[in-house]
Amino acid sequence: MRLYYNFKLYIIIFIILIIIKLYIIKINNFIDVKLKNNNFIDSNNIVYSKIININCKSNLNKKDIINILLLSKYKKKDIVNIPGEFSINNNILTLFKRSFNFYYGYEKETIFKIFFKENKLIKIKNINDLYVENINIDPNIISIINNNKKYKLFLPISNFPKTLINILIEIEDKNYFSHNGINIKSIIRAIIKNVLNKKIIEGGSTITQQLVKNIFLTNKKSFLRKINEILISIILEYKLNKEKILELYLNEVYFGNINNKEIRGFPLGSICYFGKLINELDINEQAYLVGMLKGSSLYNPVSNFDLVKMRKNFILSKIKVKNIIDEELYNYLILKNNIFNNINNKINYPSFVNIVKKDINKLSLNNKNNLRIFSTLNLITQNNVQKSINISIKNLRKLNNNIEISMIVIDRKKGYIKSSIGGSNYNFDGYNRIFMNRQIGSLIKPFIYISALNIPNKFNLNTNLLDNKLEIKYDDNIWCPKNNDNKFRGNVTLMDSLIYSLNIPTINLGMNIGIDNIINNLIKFGIDKNTFINRFPSMLIGAINLSLIDIAQIYQSISNYGNFNKLSSIRYINDINNNIKYINKNKSIQVISPQSSYLTLFCMSKITKIGTASMLNKNFNNINILGKTGTTNKLKDSWFVGIDNNEICVIWVGNDNNSSINLNKLNNALHVYENYLKISNPESFNLIKPNDIYEINIDKLGNFLCNNHYDCNKIPIWIKNPYEIYNNCPKHSFIIKIIKKLINFN
Repeated sequence: MRLYYNFKLYIIIFIILIIIKLYIIKINNFIDVKLKNNNFIDSNNIVYSKIININCKSNLNKKDIINILLLSKYKKKDIVNIPGEFSINNNILTLFKRSFNFYYGYEKETIFKIFFKENKLIKIKNINDLYVENINIDPNIISIINNNKKYKLFLPISNFPKTLINILIEIEDKNYFSHNGINIKSIIRAIIKNVLNKKIIEGGSTITQQLVKNIFLTNKKSFLRKINEILISIILEYKLNKEKILELYLNEVYFGNINNKEIRGFPLGSICYFGKLINELDINEQAYLVGMLKGSSLYNPVSNFDLVKMRKNFILSKIKVKNIIDEELYNYLILKNNIFNNINNKINYPSFVNIVKKDINKLSLNNKNNLRIFSTLNLITQNNVQKSINISIKNLRKLNNNIEISMIVIDRKKGYIKSSIGGSNYNFDGYNRIFMNRQIGSLIKPFIYISALNIPNKFNLNTNLLDNKLEIKYDDNIWCPKNNDNKFRGNVTLMDSLIYSLNIPTINLGMNIGIDNIINNLIKFGIDKNTFINRFPSMLIGAINLSLIDIAQIYQSISNYGNFNKLSSIRYINDINNNIKYINKNKSIQVISPQSSYLTLFCMSKITKIGTASMLNKNFNNINILGKTGTTNKLKDSWFVGIDNNEICVIWVGNDNNSSINLNKLNNALHVYENYLKISNPESFNLIKPNDIYEINIDKLGNFLCNNHYDCNKIPIWIKNPYEIYNNCPKHSFIIKIIKKLINFN
């Protein structure tokens, strides 16, 4: 009988061991799947700003370069000691450039000297005193895009300061390099405390166990979870070396929340709380972050600074005892206060990032996770736009407390989106007015005129258009459009009609071309063919709903001599291993003739001199700025498109509820653009004359005159043979005919 019970006991023990073994195999397989699929590296897409190039051939001055470095989060110091710093000594700027893995490859940290003469950049030398042509400044991280609840920036352990690792191990797990995943003494101590307090208050966890909790388990405290934690920790130590486990831990620890998502890892914690890369933190800042590991909600430097400082000083005292720092440095650090960022303002580009997300979704990529996205966001342009909106909204809100502004700036030639602001609160990740569809008013007119001028045998700048009372019947109604000044001029030249934004001649011109032809041209210029466009003549003066991006796309082709470049927010995309997965080749397509574009741009240059945007001429009469104003019925929307040699700006001012903005001409979108020009140092638009464009004399009625007239206006005309015009001069053609007859008679 005893033998029977012993046999039964052995069977039970054997079954238990089998169950334990199967459970361990299950956990082992679970760990393998996680490690194999890199599931501990969350699917984060890192978005970078545009890479700014400092080039000897550029027109950059000392102030420009300092601004570039400050916006790129470089710190101005008396003497440079670490990457991310620069100093100025008279006409020499010393730059300690950070290392960075650019889309084309890795560049290590390097010291450069930038030389100026009369504040202009003249030469650049490297640490070996050799001349270099240019420097690529490492871009900023402007956003982290993911579909889960965590923000993370994964870095290899070689990027972490050794002092940070030493502090971390001293405070969190002194025996890290000697245990096998668990610390028996710590576990026993924790058990005793938990029994005495009759609840779980301490876990006795090693760094390995903390990592396991973060990437393999939940935070729910229970006996079973603790058993799993111990088992996984032991197995993990067997599978990975200490360095790899530490690397995962450094990239996984919790540092609070931003935008309702968790901040994970020291690299992102460093950026969020100090605005620095992890290898640029001083010892004081490293101690602050390690101190937050005790509980990021309680030990939060923004909301509970005194407690965090006490914790930091405690850590400094501990590492002083271990000779990680000496007495002199300790005394200095406990008195030093570091400046913390408000982490709620760290993702500053929601409008632009929304565009990036849409552009990524349009791409045919096999894998859209763990990408490094090099965007087109220009930090200098974005900063200038934000400043101009701050100035403008302050003045506009004095007249209308609900007024809103949205603005987009693009590269005129390439179509790269340089800046995007979705509203006056440009840090708010909510309603993005860049995508809203509103009636565009007179912004449509240059497009009507370029369509007409593309038919040179029928239309030219001196073509006369009717400006009389107009009645258009539809259903049982009659539409009677008017000019803004309620006047009729009889006949008016095509050029003057555009310069002064007249409605009646524009409608007559558009109906002559044909509304269907105009809509087909809009599609060629990049407007989605599924966009609803009412085929009633009112669309010819702006009764059409488009977004700021749509408008920017139309004007990109107009201003680039008929060359269409698809607007884009992305230049390059690399995978997590820095292999290039996408290059924006940005091919141009000729969608309309360069001649018709040139003639339209000529008129737009007159708009800012003598036309509807002539107020710009007061402060910018020495440079050539092109522009077009636009308003909608009852002043619900105010628009302006401004173009210099490099940029196109599209600006909207209005109320979200579509009510009248009640602003006069001095307080509208044009006023916003004027503020932007004062900050941005625009370059004069260089009108380049294409083939078959000739300067021709005209009289006051728009009739062509030959070269024998001197007291008259000259306008550009698209014509193959200008002598045909000269021979038909109304004042001299009779004399020419007599001379020809005399020659033939002889």
